[in-house]
Amino acid sequence: MWLALAVFAAGVGLNRLHTPRLLWGGLWALFFLYVGSYCIRNFIACRETHCAITGPGWILVGVAAGLGSLSVLRIPDWGFTWLAYVAVAGLGFGLQRLVGPTLRGRGP
Repeated sequence: MWLALAVFAAGVGLNRLHTPRLLWGGLWALFFLYVGSYCIRNFIACRETHCAITGPGWILVGVAAGLGSLSVLRIPDWGFTWLAYVAVAGLGFGLQRLVGPTLRGRGP
């Protein structure tokens, strides 16, 4: 998780230095992809409920951020990526609040 924090800090710094979007947008994409993959790995190992939502959700946010940094996808305001990040977290932890901390016995 320290890697994710380092990438996050680098993304904030590069964004504030007015560097090209490809550089800081790419770092944001790496951050979202990393935390998404972390949740997917965690879900496979521990079956934590929120990871069933946050893993794939943050991977999708990471793909969108990567496409946005390459100018393939138009992202009018990069704050939308963070809103999506928080919305996915809210959905994941909201589900966990409803059904319990793990999904043991509810899948493979």
